[in-house]
Amino acid sequence: MAEGFVHERRTQVAGGLWVTQQLISAEPLTREQAAKIFAREPRLLHRGARVPAGRTG
Repeated sequence: MAEGFVHERRTQVAGGLWVTQQLISAEPLTREQAAKIFAREPRLLHRGARVPAGRTG
Protein backbone atom coordinates (compact mmCIF):
# COMPACT_ATOMS: atom_id res chain seq x y z
CA MET A 1 0.00 0.00 0.00
CA ALA A 2 1.53 3.31 -1.03
CA GLU A 3 -0.73 5.42 1.21
CA GLY A 4 -2.66 4.49 4.29
CA PHE A 5 -3.95 5.17 7.74
CA VAL A 6 -2.02 2.28 9.34
CA HIS A 7 1.73 1.70 8.97
CA GLU A 8 3.82 -0.96 10.68
CA ARG A 9 7.54 -1.44 11.23
CA ARG A 10 9.31 -4.51 12.60
CA THR A 11 12.85 -4.29 13.91
CA GLN A 12 15.09 -6.89 15.51
CA VAL A 13 16.55 -5.80 18.86
CA ALA A 14 18.97 -7.17 21.45
CA GLY A 15 18.64 -10.85 22.21
CA GLY A 16 17.22 -11.62 18.76
CA LEU A 17 13.74 -10.40 19.73
CA TRP A 18 11.51 -8.44 17.38
CA VAL A 19 9.70 -5.17 18.11
CA THR A 20 6.64 -4.17 16.10
CA GLN A 21 5.72 -0.49 16.01
CA GLN A 22 2.39 0.64 14.62
CA LEU A 23 1.43 4.11 13.46
CA ILE A 24 -2.23 5.02 13.05
CA SER A 25 -3.03 8.39 11.53
CA ALA A 26 -6.20 10.44 11.01
CA GLU A 27 -5.09 11.22 7.45
CA PRO A 28 -3.49 8.90 4.89
CA LEU A 29 0.32 9.01 4.90
CA THR A 30 2.82 7.94 2.25
CA ARG A 31 5.49 5.43 3.19
CA GLU A 32 8.01 8.26 3.25
CA GLN A 33 5.91 10.32 5.67
CA ALA A 34 5.43 7.32 7.97
CA ALA A 35 9.17 6.57 7.86
CA LYS A 36 9.95 10.12 9.00
CA ILE A 37 7.58 9.77 11.97
CA PHE A 38 9.05 6.39 12.93
CA ALA A 39 12.54 7.93 12.77
CA ARG A 40 11.47 10.63 15.28
CA GLU A 41 9.98 8.05 17.70
CA PRO A 42 12.61 5.33 18.26
CA ARG A 43 11.71 4.81 21.96
CA LEU A 44 10.86 1.13 21.77
CA LEU A 45 13.99 0.24 19.88
CA HIS A 46 16.26 1.35 22.73
CA ARG A 47 14.67 -0.73 25.49
CA GLY A 48 16.58 -3.71 26.78
CA ALA A 49 15.38 -7.15 25.87
CA ARG A 50 12.86 -8.62 28.29
CA VAL A 51 12.69 -12.27 29.19
CA PRO A 52 9.14 -13.70 29.16
CA ALA A 53 7.82 -15.02 32.49
CA GLY A 54 8.89 -18.56 33.22
CA ARG A 55 11.98 -18.39 31.04
CA THR A 56 15.58 -17.77 31.94
CA GLY A 57 17.99 -16.11 29.67
